[in-house]
Amino acid sequence: MKRVSHSMISSLFLRDMHNSLKRLVEAEKRMSTQKMYSRPSDNPSEVARGMKVGSLISQREQFVRNLDDAVTWLESTESALGQATDLVSSMREKAIYAGDGALSEVDRLGIAKDILAMRDELIQVANANIQGRYLFSGYETDRPAFVKDDTGKVVYQGDLGRISFEIEQGIEGTVSLNGRDVFPLSFVRRKITSVEVPVDFAWEGSSERLAITVGDKTAEVFLPKRWNDTDSDSLADLTDYDGFVEPGENVKGYTLDEIASAINESEGAKKLVHASVEKDYLTGTQRLVIESLSGEPLRVTSVPWSDNDPRGQILTSNIVGAPWTASQPGSIDVIASDGSRYNVPVASGATLQDVAHALMNVPGIWAGVRDDGSITLAAEEGGSFSVEASGSAVELFGTARMSRETIDPKDINRMNLSSFLGLETSVKSTFFPDGAVLGDTTTDKMDMVISAGDKNLRLLVQDDSDLTLEELADRIKASAGDWLEVIIQSDATQKNVTDSSAQDLEGGTERLVLYAKDGSPVNIYDKEGNWSQRLGLSTANHSVDLTSVEFPPLGGSEVPVRVGVQIGDDLYEVKLHKDDVVGSDGLHIDPRLFAQEVQRQVGSGKMGFDLIDGDKGVAFYSLTGEPMRIYDLSYADPALNGITSGIAASAGLQTGIVGEWVSDSATAGVEGSFVIKTEGRSLEVSVGPSETLLDVAYKLKDMAGSWLSVGVTSDGAGNVRLSLSAMDGAPVSVYDNSGSPARTFLGISTDVRLSAGAWSGGGALSVAVDGYGDVVDLRGASSLHDVSALVNARFGNGDIRAEVVDNGGVEELVFYSPTGKVFDVTPAAGMNAITATTSPRRGTSVGPYNQGMVKRTAANQQEGDLFALLDDLAKAVERGAIDAVSDSLLPKLDEAMDDLLRARALGGALQRRYETAKARIETDNISFTEQYSNIMDVDVAEAAMEFQTSQMVYQATLATIAKVIQPTLVDYLS
Repeated sequence: MKRVSHSMISSLFLRDMHNSLKRLVEAEKRMSTQKMYSRPSDNPSEVARGMKVGSLISQREQFVRNLDDAVTWLESTESALGQATDLVSSMREKAIYAGDGALSEVDRLGIAKDILAMRDELIQVANANIQGRYLFSGYETDRPAFVKDDTGKVVYQGDLGRISFEIEQGIEGTVSLNGRDVFPLSFVRRKITSVEVPVDFAWEGSSERLAITVGDKTAEVFLPKRWNDTDSDSLADLTDYDGFVEPGENVKGYTLDEIASAINESEGAKKLVHASVEKDYLTGTQRLVIESLSGEPLRVTSVPWSDNDPRGQILTSNIVGAPWTASQPGSIDVIASDGSRYNVPVASGATLQDVAHALMNVPGIWAGVRDDGSITLAAEEGGSFSVEASGSAVELFGTARMSRETIDPKDINRMNLSSFLGLETSVKSTFFPDGAVLGDTTTDKMDMVISAGDKNLRLLVQDDSDLTLEELADRIKASAGDWLEVIIQSDATQKNVTDSSAQDLEGGTERLVLYAKDGSPVNIYDKEGNWSQRLGLSTANHSVDLTSVEFPPLGGSEVPVRVGVQIGDDLYEVKLHKDDVVGSDGLHIDPRLFAQEVQRQVGSGKMGFDLIDGDKGVAFYSLTGEPMRIYDLSYADPALNGITSGIAASAGLQTGIVGEWVSDSATAGVEGSFVIKTEGRSLEVSVGPSETLLDVAYKLKDMAGSWLSVGVTSDGAGNVRLSLSAMDGAPVSVYDNSGSPARTFLGISTDVRLSAGAWSGGGALSVAVDGYGDVVDLRGASSLHDVSALVNARFGNGDIRAEVVDNGGVEELVFYSPTGKVFDVTPAAGMNAITATTSPRRGTSVGPYNQGMVKRTAANQQEGDLFALLDDLAKAVERGAIDAVSDSLLPKLDEAMDDLLRARALGGALQRRYETAKARIETDNISFTEQYSNIMDVDVAEAAMEFQTSQMVYQATLATIAKVIQPTLVDYLS
């Protein structure tokens, strides 16, 4: 049995005292803090449960704050959208009012200004912000959503992000709408943009009749040639009033600004389109832009037009030979259209020069002697006249009153304005001599595909041994039915009718014109053979036999090759991996796989293709009719130094020029320079004796900047070649300025060159281009500069240009085609041909072009938002384009209103959702707070009772200890 000692009793009582004191202190702490636990160790499980509930409460309080911010943001959004809706509604009312045909031009102008003012107000609304955060800029909340650029166009500079907050555990809620949610790109805008031309460009070609079609409405804009068929020096020159443009004669061309003004001021065209000129003074270029006001399909084409602007009557006398003298006195009466009569006496012994000089004294009459021994009379002010002769003058003008047709201008240039500027949307063939046989289809069958929209025609002709253009047109008409317009345009032979000895000649031609009647883009390509390409009708890029083309070896099979594809204003970078495009042999390209991969990356709505030539090749075409360009891009691997795979060039698809293969170690050998030209830009590149093709290419890339695509392809066996393509789609011309680096070293020249040789003047020079041939009489020309001036005057802004270059002290006459055409030059007797007299082809092009070219058959398509729509609406209202407003723009404005209402509905739904969520969370938080209080907080009454109890126990413990321990200690001490 264990003995209870005094120390054990003391320890027991002291422990009880300490426990009582501890309970008292804890009760006192709970009383003062009103918390059940002061540290986790007090009750780990309950404290953990309480902390979890507390954390949940804090988290949900943050959610409530997030929802408060979200509701505030959405309330501001609703306010802005409400203002936007009101503004659009007001603009709609304005547009409806503008449809009143009784309104004056001033009234319409005022309405248009009101619409633009409200558009500007709408921009401010769209840039609403909260504390500096812009509502509709997506994630870019630090900058306004919509601003005007330098051209006045409203552009969106936000992104497509939508700000979101966490509104519940693991749940995020969108709290903002971006600018494209509110003002989506839901409208198709159509415009045609020309290629670049210099800022000082003026169209000096033949008279133009531009047919502009929007939807089913067509308007014509007339641009008569502004030209006087005389050099106005008061002297009778041989070339005055001969119907041909000569150097020194007053030709006033049309600037792009004047062309745009003519379109905008045309009563019909101004209600269909708006024309403007985009100028870039930094590069010295400009472009003509024609926009459809209604957004409906837009077509532009040049239609043949016999100039109706009176140029005056012309009369040529009988040919009496030279020298001629009057054998007896006589007279010539010149009778004006108003009946006025002017008598011109002819003295005995008078020469032709004497008679012509006397006739020049008649007001409004020009007279000159021709080389064949005749006299030409012309009415200078566009009037008409007749003559009566007597005496010796009868030998010249006969006995009866004589009169003749008005002067017929004879422009050698067949290039029209729309084609030159890249605006043409009809498919026009190359020219052919009247009645020419196109070919023998029994030995070379024609197999063409013509499509437009959902219409498709495969034309197979193999039974006509002497097919003519008229027969081809008839076959197309019979096969296509009524969905395709088929026209033959003819141009009669023209020659100098005022002088039988003159050699000037413009051959008669005809060509085929095709377009879809409903305005759909037309695509034409060869299923087999190359008839459409030879005829100049092809709108596709035709490849060579791809089954014989190896996948480029550089970089290894794992490195993709890159190809650039441009359709309209959209650029695509196509990456081709070997495994995706090669055939079963693992080496050569499979046409179907290749075409499918390119189309997949560009988009099946943009690019179409068909397998051709027995499925060995492929034809790519633009489904939208927008101009298409395909070109090689360099490998992405910087170790390959910007080398391209050359797959587009090897496949025959490269747009622009492809040079000849050159050893990568070969140098130029001699110093020289060459010129690269498009219709709007020009660049001269020097070549040093020790420079390689790569050296020249890298220099060219630095100099050209962004307007020219420069590619260098390596075959992996030590050979390289150069390719050039203009970014605006214009043809590229290349010719040497000194030496012959472009021709003999790089193999990229496109010119024909002559030297004077033994020629010292006179004779005739012939030029054949795009199927038509012309003879230029060189009478009066005594130098190559004279010949150059004469050719350029005759062709205007056309298919041929001529320049004289000083090549090492020797003058050379250079011919090139700004429109990228193949041409032939037959020099005058005595001239020397420095190069072949047929311009070289650069690439695998077939037909009229000397390089890869693809025609447009429709306007460029762009997505537009409400702001763009309002610009079009204001222009249409100002121009009185009531049909465009009512039939197209007002329905689109209603769609824009629907977009705003949808955005408001979405914002309202989000706001309601977040308000509901906020109320629910706040309600739930009351329960969670109560639960937390039950776990962590003390009951004051209970705590007070516990404190009193602990205090009493502690006091009782002290009293007991005092009574038990103290006597025992005294007894022990005594």
